[in-house]
Amino acid sequence: MPIFIAFNPTAGEIQVDIKTLSALGVRNLILRENGEIIDAWQQEAERYFNQYSVAKSFTAIACLQAVENGVWDLQTNVYDLVKDILLQTKIPEFSKRLQAAALEKPQADIPESLALRQLTVHDLLSMQSGFAEAHMFSEEREQLRQKKCFNWLDYCLHLPFAQSPGTAFLYTNAAYYLAAVLLQVQLQQRLSRQLQAVFQAVGVEKVKWLQDPSGYEFGASDLFLTTAQLSSWGEILRKNDGSLLARNAIKRATCEKQVDISATTAYGYGFRIYADGTYSADGKHGQYLLVNPKKARTLAVNSESTATRPLKKYLYELITT
Repeated sequence: MPIFIAFNPTAGEIQVDIKTLSALGVRNLILRENGEIIDAWQQEAERYFNQYSVAKSFTAIACLQAVENGVWDLQTNVYDLVKDILLQTKIPEFSKRLQAAALEKPQADIPESLALRQLTVHDLLSMQSGFAEAHMFSEEREQLRQKKCFNWLDYCLHLPFAQSPGTAFLYTNAAYYLAAVLLQVQLQQRLSRQLQAVFQAVGVEKVKWLQDPSGYEFGASDLFLTTAQLSSWGEILRKNDGSLLARNAIKRATCEKQVDISATTAYGYGFRIYADGTYSADGKHGQYLLVNPKKARTLAVNSESTATRPLKKYLYELITT
């Protein structure tokens, strides 16, 4: 049975249109204002949804938290970080075991590429890697498995560049996968361990996040959460009270525009940022987390949608009007 929380007249003039939601493929929706649920419609309240690229919001914050903690900075060079892996000086224990058991080619060969030498953490997180094409989406990952190409890091390091890093926007999972792996090497622990307090705060007891064949959490996609947990993540971002994460890490990701991607939208670090200050983390098939700081609203949505463009338009209007 769907769970519907009726319109709360004390919270403002907001009410979801269930027929529209159904037609657009929405399964669950939770809308909050000042932390209180003011509208919700959930057909599968207990389901753990693949959040797809919404996972990038967690990875971006983890990387920026590392900046605040002095682990690296945004201009840290990817080439230098990769050399630590090649020299086997910083391989985490969880990855050493898996590499020994599963990988025919455990080490990556670092290509002598000028573009790779120029590539920085900032370039990866802002989707300005310079790669020629988008890579590491689900179809390509399946192809790698079928070809028994198990060293995904090596594969990504050899991707061709079309332009200099930091000069153009290209949305690609490869950028966030590289950032995620490099951070896990620097920290000697998986992303979920670094963000353990966050996951506990949103109600996740055991994190389910895709791992590559070397045991690194993928970072770019395939994190599984309930809609309620996604909504709680939105509240952590909205409040930004410094209790779980550095305030500046969240501010950089959600407020500082790094590159324009349309006339009305920019990309920060892991989030799309709109002219009115609303920001969103977007995932395939209609997984969305929107935050409107001015109205103190968060909107978490999980879907099985084939009409994501009209769905996103409807959700943006819902949270901003």
